[in-house]
Amino acid sequence: MRTRWSELTELVEVGSRQVVTALRGAAAEGLSINEMTEVLRVALRERNRIDAALTRLVGAVDAAAELAHEEGELTMGLSCAGWLAHTLHISSSAAHAQVSLARQLPSMPATASAFEFGDLSAQHASVIARSVEQVARGGGDTGLAEELLLREARGRNPRDLLRWGLGLLHRMAPQVMEAEEERRHRRRYLRLAELSDGGYEVEGVRHEAPRYRAGCEDPPPTCRSRPVKLRAARPWERRVRWEQP
Repeated sequence: MRTRWSELTELVEVGSRQVVTALRGAAAEGLSINEMTEVLRVALRERNRIDAALTRLVGAVDAAAELAHEEGELTMGLSCAGWLAHTLHISSSAAHAQVSLARQLPSMPATASAFEFGDLSAQHASVIARSVEQVARGGGDTGLAEELLLREARGRNPRDLLRWGLGLLHRMAPQVMEAEEERRHRRRYLRLAELSDGGYEVEGVRHEAPRYRAGCEDPPPTCRSRPVKLRAARPWERRVRWEQP
């Protein structure tokens, strides 16, 4: 007797094969650039809808895992993110990001709706959720923050939206921005190591923006701490190489 989960799995596989066949046809049938771009536009929108459905399913797994943990059922003692990372062989960070988004979306119906209709990518939805969470932590108006972020998401890529969200956070919850800046400042470090060829390797995290303080009128520039590695040349060579990990 066929189970319900096997029927659903088969539906996913059949639908996936149809999508793959259509995309391969678009790539091989000599369409114009504009025609292929339109196919891509539709495909990416549908991928957004699939990602939204996947996120909803992750939320259901999260709820079931919590219930199983309370009832002592076999979950290997892992959190939902740990369970997904272990059983599906995805990275721990990706699993935590999926679970976090699934938990936040029910409290953001406008974002969830746009995601489900394909108007937002998973990356956009994650940026909005993260920014709204930070505004909430600072006691700001989360409804207004979500509305403004959704409006900006129509014309910005996820990275640009994240940067814009920092300015929004500065205006709506400046205490959170100051705390984040303090955390970044404390993470700075510098390490100097001598190499076997006589050169030196300098590695560290540098802070690329002036430290922020609440109460200033203008939003701060984008604050990023990134690892930077400098490999010095041998003493007799008058040049250095920069390496970005």
